[in-house]
Formats: sequence, structure tokens, C-alpha cells
Amino acid sequence: MSDKTKLVHLGTIIGVHGVRGFVKIKTFTTTPEDIVAYGPLSTHDGATTYSIHLKHMSKGMVVAHVEGVTDRNQAENLKGTKLYVPAAKLPSLEEDEFYYADLEGLEARTIGSGNIIGTISEIHDFGAGDFLVILDADGTKEYTIPFTKEAVPTLNVSEGHIILDPSFLIDDSKDTKPDEEFEKS
Repeated sequence: MSDKTKLVHLGTIIGVHGVRGFVKIKTFTTTPEDIVAYGPLSTHDGATTYSIHLKHMSKGMVVAHVEGVTDRNQAENLKGTKLYVPAAKLPSLEEDEFYYADLEGLEARTIGSGNIIGTISEIHDFGAGDFLVILDADGTKEYTIPFTKEAVPTLNVSEGHIILDPSFLIDDSKDTKPDEEFEKS
């Protein structure tokens, strides 16, 4: 299912905790504390690796020590750092399971007509639910759609596409719903 050399985004350093250089990490693991179970984490380009040690949980966030970070100023410099792990280090999945990283690059098609809107470029979680970001074939328009069963009734990772209801699409360039645009063609 997943390309085992692919890097998977496990968390983001969102802030600092105290004066000793601890950081707060928003995790995307099922159990937040599991972010430390995968060994060293890296930046997306692999240029920097971080050894993370769990200290405790605070308000749903992991509070951790990053090896080599000894004060608040160093920790502040890490804010916004996205932490990745090779997909090969993640647990194996059941047949109908997938990682969100597996969705990136999938083709987005409309219900009924099967018109191609573009490909999934990102998945966002703003706290009220997940959203898929779809980039059109030209790379000029970006659409957002809630990642719900109503908006995305069919998900076929093995075949490389999703089927969505275009009435849920939001054209991020115009703040409108482009459902008619895709159903006309």
C-alpha cells in the first residue's frame, strides 16, 4: 500500500514548555505518546534528525525533550518544525486501512461523471475535522473538501483515486462551490 521509503509526517513542534528547552508537539499518531516509539525523527528533506524523549502530556500535547536542546531559545527556534519518519518504521496495516500520507497524490474524481478535478496535495486537521486539499491538473487552482463519508463517499487507495461529491468543494481562490463547473463537462 504505502511506499516504504516515503516519509510520513508524525507531528509538528508547535511551541515551547518551560525554560529548560522542552517542546510541545502536536502528533498525528493514534496515541500521541507513540511519537517517540519510532526512533529519531527527521525534517522532510532528511537534513536534520531529532531524538525526542517524552516528558509528559499537557492539554493533549506531547511535552518532550529534543536531544541537544538545553534552553528555551533553542526550543523557540524549533517551532513549526515538522517531524517525519520513514513509512517502513510504521506498523503494517490491514487490507482496508491506510495512512493519511497514502492519500497524497491520489486522483480526485466526481461522483457520477467521474470528471477529474486534480490530485490530493495535502491533508489538514484544523481541530474540527480533516480536510483534503486538491490541486487541479494545471497546478493553478486549489480546492478544499471535508474528509467525511458524505463528501468523499469512495476512497480507493489501491487504485489511486477518490470519488467525491463536488457540492462539498470549496474553491480556495474564490470561496465558492465549483460543483456546477465540474458537472457541466
